[in-house]
Amino acid sequence: MTGMNNKPTIVHVIDDLNRGGAETLLVDLLKELSNHYNVILVTLKKELEFDPSEVKCQYRYVLGYNYNIKLPLAAYRLRKIIRKHKPVLVRSQLYWSTIIARLGCPRNIPFVFSYHTIQSHEAFRRSPKGRLLKWIEERTYSKRQAMIGVTQEVVDDYDKVIKLRGRYYVLNNYASDAYFDNSKQYSFPADGTLKLVAVGNLKPAKNYRVLLNAFKLLNNRGISCDIFGSGVDWNMLQEDITKHNLPVRLMGKSPTVYEELKKYDAFIMCSLYEGFGISAAEAMAVGLPMFLSDLKVLRKISYDNAVFFDPHNEKDLAGKIERFSKGGYNAAAMSVKGKEISKAQYSKKVYVQKLLKIYDEILQSR
Repeated sequence: MTGMNNKPTIVHVIDDLNRGGAETLLVDLLKELSNHYNVILVTLKKELEFDPSEVKCQYRYVLGYNYNIKLPLAAYRLRKIIRKHKPVLVRSQLYWSTIIARLGCPRNIPFVFSYHTIQSHEAFRRSPKGRLLKWIEERTYSKRQAMIGVTQEVVDDYDKVIKLRGRYYVLNNYASDAYFDNSKQYSFPADGTLKLVAVGNLKPAKNYRVLLNAFKLLNNRGISCDIFGSGVDWNMLQEDITKHNLPVRLMGKSPTVYEELKKYDAFIMCSLYEGFGISAAEAMAVGLPMFLSDLKVLRKISYDNAVFFDPHNEKDLAGKIERFSKGGYNAAAMSVKGKEISKAQYSKKVYVQKLLKIYDEILQSR
């Protein structure tokens, strides 16, 4: 943390600093954002899985929010922080951070909230809890608030479920410079083996079950897969891997995934839905050919530069993996094109330019 200066101040609110996708991108972004603003970072919880030296901000506060009953207290504490630092703008990421920031942000300060996923499948599912979260969202969202969605699909889904009331922006996530720095010249494996890699939380939406079922059909044909990530499905997946002696390994979290990716021959994402698919953009930056679920959003962010498969059909996936292993796709061309796409569309430089333009537009329209 450093002292204040004459740069304008913004307050950024996020749930915690565990090493998830949104959190990793924010920590990386703070280094650049701090060149333009004094950043006051507010987290709801104290969890921190990054080295404190990586978190570049002027001040960091923890609201101590754990349960819904503390929501008014968290909002009150945030309002005190805002009054103290007098920011020109407040921004939030993720659901509860957004709700608390809405309640704590004074009406005279521009407020921007960001969503990274398809909320109708996440927060607003058809369940008692989902209906409650949707009700809270509807009653705290107002026309004066601006929304940033990581894809048009995220914005459209929000509009369908909640209805847009204020301005909105589409701003794709980015792959950090470390992925571009670790890009490789692609070489198809000459020994008949194929090493796949997947990156993402071990949860039902990531659909690793179809990956394991595909490997049962492949029957150990020199093809393997490592999965980086952790989550609620770990035990279930590990039991299935052990039971069927599958050449699949659960690798846990890694703070240097960008160094790991270049050890593999192709990337795979089996998701049932995605808001953006940041790990696909990162894999392209490294230069990995990709197997992707045949989802509209993944076709769009990859510019159709992938092998697409039905995420509900392990036979389709197994067949395409086997075909790839036998040279049935132009993997080298996919690698080159993927690096070009990621550099042009998903670099931090491109992201920061667009984000600063959004902030300027919001501030000028006050």
